[in-house]
Amino acid sequence: MRVRVFLLFALLVLLVARGPAAAGELVLPPGEPLDRDRLLELVEPRLEPRFSGSRFAIEFYRPALPLANAATEPTRIRVLDWRHDPRSGRFEALLLARLESGAQSRIALRGRARELVPVPVPRRNLLRGTLLTAEMFEEAWLPASRLREDTVMLVEDLVGL
Repeated sequence: MRVRVFLLFALLVLLVARGPAAAGELVLPPGEPLDRDRLLELVEPRLEPRFSGSRFAIEFYRPALPLANAATEPTRIRVLDWRHDPRSGRFEALLLARLESGAQSRIALRGRARELVPVPVPRRNLLRGTLLTAEMFEEAWLPASRLREDTVMLVEDLVGL
């Protein structure tokens, strides 16, 4: 019983001493490849939506994923530099991958993050003079860059017209 308590205590001390990943960084366990899901943890918090209720469609162009990880110890990865053009959606980042031993390398990241906005669209063709109801519309996610200034964003604004 004492050995079990001691082992649990030792494990707790080890976890506290190592510390959690800092905000804006991720920790890859030894040998775990850097994949799309893990990169999203770094990219998504940096994207600033222009529209309420929007989401981003994110594509990674470089490096090819998953990126192999031959490290035999945990690897901490954080963003050193970030550039994003909201109009085109293109982004570039420079990542720093650092081992606990101090060895480090840089990873160039490129991709595209298109902001998608929910917009009401007709379920079928509407005849001129038809009184519009909410049931006539469904939600479609369209790129924000394709929307005009006068785009109706809420189905409630169409009902009764």
